[in-house]
Amino acid sequence: RSSLAELAAAAVTEGCIGETIAALLANEARAGATDPKVRAALSGIALDEADHVAFAWQLVAWALRGGDPEVRAAIGRAFDAAAVPASGPVPDGADAAILRAHGRLSPADTHDVAVRAIGEVILPAFAALRASVV
Repeated sequence: RSSLAELAAAAVTEGCIGETIAALLANEARAGATDPKVRAALSGIALDEADHVAFAWQLVAWALRGGDPEVRAAIGRAFDAAAVPASGPVPDGADAAILRAHGRLSPADTHDVAVRAIGEVILPAFAALRASVV
């Protein structure tokens, strides 16, 4: 990225939003998986994503504290643009319960987790962060 504003906005989009949703999706998929190896793999993925999430939030907090109004505005716009990601393809005729047992979420489950992540985790965390740096 060529500026702190661009870097911070990318950290919001890719880390604070994308990685948070990915970590929660991995946890949700792990909860329904029946194979111990699949559960272990999904646990590892969730932990890895959580590390990325922590780094992104730390970077955004640093940028909010030290950045100029342009940086703070770019961060705010990135959070305002938080969108629920589209889910990947699902095999034809796949049953949601069968998908879950194999560590996969249906498009509806993926959507629900992403909506909850944005509304219950990401946006409230940003509001608390913004309030703490003002």
